[in-house]
Amino acid sequence: MSTKLFAKTLAAAGVIHNREVSEFLIDVYLEALKGYDMGECTQALNRLIKTSKFMPKPADILEALEGDSNGQALTAWPEVERLARNSAEAVSRDPITESVVLEMGGWGRFGRAKYSEYPFLQREFIDRYKTYKTSPALLEKATQAQIGTRTNQTLKIADIGRE
Repeated sequence: MSTKLFAKTLAAAGVIHNREVSEFLIDVYLEALKGYDMGECTQALNRLIKTSKFMPKPADILEALEGDSNGQALTAWPEVERLARNSAEAVSRDPITESVVLEMGGWGRFGRAKYSEYPFLQREFIDRYKTYKTSPALLEKATQAQIGTRTNQTLKIADIGRE
């Protein structure tokens, strides 16, 4: 039912913005929003209908659901501070946060940082987070590099045990 309601709402947006909304276009939107709750997508689309001067695109709906990259980075920062205080072996559930922290020197660097250094770490974290959020290819590349680094470290540790 919520897919039909989303389609009707999208058609209404099309009428408002003088755009034809074909079945194909609806399928494109649904594919782009796969994995998200359609009820929430419909609510986001309704909010955009009220505030947008142009026909909302799937990216607009996603931004309405998730927030922009700056807001997401600012939301992720408190987790970084909390995890850094608790353990140098911390792991974030957010792959972007984890990649940025590891790229910046790891959780230990954040845990050892002086209070006066945190504004600079925060600024660097937010800038890197936004870059990864807006460029999934860079995130994928960084993630693969980290997997390679961890694999090499594991192999070295295993070799030490054999000596």
